[in-house]
Amino acid sequence: HRSPEMRLKSLPRAVLTVSRLALPVLSGCSSVQENAAGQCAECQTLRGTGLQVSSYRFEGKAGVRKTGPDGGSASFRFVWTGTSRGSFSFRGVHFTGKSFEISAGTGGTFVRDTDGTVKEFDSEEALEKRFGVPLKKLSSWAMGNGEGADAKYEGEHLKSLRSGAWQAEFVSYGNFRGLDLPREITLKGDGSFVKVMISSASFVLEDGTERGGSAAGE
Repeated sequence: HRSPEMRLKSLPRAVLTVSRLALPVLSGCSSVQENAAGQCAECQTLRGTGLQVSSYRFEGKAGVRKTGPDGGSASFRFVWTGTSRGSFSFRGVHFTGKSFEISAGTGGTFVRDTDGTVKEFDSEEALEKRFGVPLKKLSSWAMGNGEGADAKYEGEHLKSLRSGAWQAEFVSYGNFRGLDLPREITLKGDGSFVKVMISSASFVLEDGTERGGSAAGE
């Protein structure tokens, strides 16, 4: 089916005017817990490798549509980088040319506009509610991981999952230089519809090796 057209309307100013974008949890360890060996106990494992991810980088485009008093819609290109320690930078550029950056780390979670306006959020959950995208979970899902959710698989492919208020559908997969990972993901929940198209997925693994790259056909 055709997804709804994503147009800029009336998203909050802190979202509409921010400086370049990127998409992670994307991260894996937002609250870092370590085991007895000093390793990250919650970090994400890259599907098909059995190794934990030290850092990641996703590129692509996305559309967000929200209902309610803070409703509106937007479409943008993104670059999303993050580490296993929970920090990430999500930089996006709207097709209008306006841009924004969302960053999270030990210093807090912030949204920065092109004009320099900065808004701080108490938590990634508060950001999710305002922005309409579950950034805390999406990076893991983009790696094809459905752990901790009501997930359904087709063969080795994660096809859908339910996590809290979110229903995620993994519409298609792609070959990212030898890695078979989600290419198109749609999310519904909490008054939002989100469509994510990933064109590039790159990772540095715990053993120092680098994997991934642009999807076939890009």
